[in-house]
Amino acid sequence: MYQFRIEEGQRGAGKVINVSFERMMEASDGFLTLPDGRTAKRVFRPSSKMATTIEKGSAPPKIVSDAMGFPAKAIDKFEADRIANGFTGIEFRPDPDVPEFIQVHCSSQAAKDRYMKHRSMHDRNSRNGSAAILDEQLMSQAKDLVSRLHS
Repeated sequence: MYQFRIEEGQRGAGKVINVSFERMMEASDGFLTLPDGRTAKRVFRPSSKMATTIEKGSAPPKIVSDAMGFPAKAIDKFEADRIANGFTGIEFRPDPDVPEFIQVHCSSQAAKDRYMKHRSMHDRNSRNGSAAILDEQLMSQAKDLVSRLHS
C-alpha cells in the first residue's frame, strides 16, 4: 500500500490514507486527486528514501554486499587474497541470518569499487550510477502498462 496525506484546508486534512499501486500510479507530481475531489500528497517514509542523512560527526554507513559474498568454508582463501593484494576497508563477516555465508563489508564506495574490479565483478544497478538499458520490447511493454493504467 502507498500512503497519501489529505491536504490542509480540506475535510479530513492531515489524515493519512492507503491506496493501491494502481491508484498511486494516477498521482501527478506526488499529488493524488481523490474520487470526491480532495487532493492528497504522497507520504515518503524515511526508510523508503534512497538517500540517507548522516548525522554530523557520525561515520558514513558501511556497504554490505551479498553479491560478493561466499561460503564460510572459503574464508581462508578470500582472506589470503585480500591481504596479498593489499585491500584495506574490506572485511569478511558471517551473515547474521545465514552464518555459513560470508558477506563482504566495505568501508567506502571506492573500496567496494576497487575490490569488485579485482573480483571481475560489475555493478549494473542503475540506482548506483550505472545506466539502465531498455530494448525495444521492454519499452513497448512499459508503454502498454502506462496506457492500461491511464485508460
